[in-house]
Amino acid sequence: MGRNLLTVKYIRNISYRVMNTLRHLALTLSGIFLKYQTKKSIRINLKYIFDFSAFNKRALPKEFLFKPSKSFYNNCTNNLPLASLEIARHCKLPIPINIMHGLLNVPSKIIQLDIFNPDKPGQFIKLSIFEYFIYVNSEYGESITAAILSHEITHAFISYHNIEFKTKHFDKNKFAEQMTDLSTIALGLGDLLIKGNSYTCIRGDYEIRGNIGYLSDRKMKYAQRFMRLLFKEETIRQSKK
Repeated sequence: MGRNLLTVKYIRNISYRVMNTLRHLALTLSGIFLKYQTKKSIRINLKYIFDFSAFNKRALPKEFLFKPSKSFYNNCTNNLPLASLEIARHCKLPIPINIMHGLLNVPSKIIQLDIFNPDKPGQFIKLSIFEYFIYVNSEYGESITAAILSHEITHAFISYHNIEFKTKHFDKNKFAEQMTDLSTIALGLGDLLIKGNSYTCIRGDYEIRGNIGYLSDRKMKYAQRFMRLLFKEETIRQSKK
């Protein structure tokens, strides 16, 4: 009788270990599959972005990657309109953008808008086809400010060219913001966005942490690596013409 009980306990113990191993394996395989699907989705969406002529026609090797200088980062602190102009010129965005650095520089017509949120790190607001505004919170340093500019100017680029990204995703706003992150990378501004994506600020007794973009750092870095691969392939293709 005692031996039978020991045998049952032994079998239960083995069964429990096997089930745990199988559960762990299933979770691991599920994680690998999700990572694969995520990377596949990023590759597909980046290529989708270049279906739009506004992106496709400026994908020239010598002009593609934005290379910030020390003076650019200095302007992100001391002369934000000049820094934004440098990015806008890189993107070949011809329309002037009104830069509002800090709440004190926001005109009353913007403050009165229900959509305006001064607590955000940055925000793009289009009043008309001739009036583009970008609000940049003045609480952040130069790297984060540069990331804010890159993301919000990409919003302006998308709006100016009347680009609408189609999706069956139930949260269209979230998808649009994620596509804006990928579009920022597709405009050659990925290094700016990734370098300043994560932020921390103190408001009263609270420490607030967040991201400028809507994609995680890991996804952005993968998208940037894939974008550089596409860039390299385009360089080789054009060199053979």
